[in-house]
Amino acid sequence: MAREIAIGTTDATGGWSGDIVLSATGDFVVLVDTAANPVASAQRLNRIILTNPIQYDQYSNPIGRPDDIFNPWLGSGIRALLGLPLTPNLTTKIQNQLGAAIAADPNYATTPLPVIQPYVDGTGDGQILLYVQVTTILGYVVTLPSAPVQFF
Repeated sequence: MAREIAIGTTDATGGWSGDIVLSATGDFVVLVDTAANPVASAQRLNRIILTNPIQYDQYSNPIGRPDDIFNPWLGSGIRALLGLPLTPNLTTKIQNQLGAAIAADPNYATTPLPVIQPYVDGTGDGQILLYVQVTTILGYVVTLPSAPVQFF
C-alpha cells in the first residue's frame, strides 16, 4: 500500500488546513514537512504554544489537569498566564516558558537558538503577539509571524 502525503496550506482565514484529510480509500493522509513548507512542524509549534502542561504548586504537588492527558508535560503553559497584567515581566516569562517547551521537544534543533519575540501591539485589546522562529532537526526553518495570544 502506497503511503500518501498531504501538505497543509494556509487558507483564506489564516487557519491551517490539510492536516486531517481522508484519501480516496478513506484512510487518513499523513502530513509531512517539505523544505518549502514545513507545515507539520508549524502545527506542532502552534500546539506547544497553546497547550498547558501539568502544573505544580510550590510544594511540587500537581495542581489542575494538563491539556493533553496522554502527554502531560507537553506545552508551554503560557495560556495559564491569562489575566496577568501586560508588563515586561510577563513577556519575559512567556519567552522563558516557551523557550523551555521548545527545547524539550525532540523535533526542534537547539542550535541555532529559537527566536521568541512577544510584543504588545499597543491597541489595548489584551493581545500579545508572538513572533517565533525555530529550526527543525531536519534543518527546516519554521516561522510563526504574529501569532496572537489573548490575555484578557
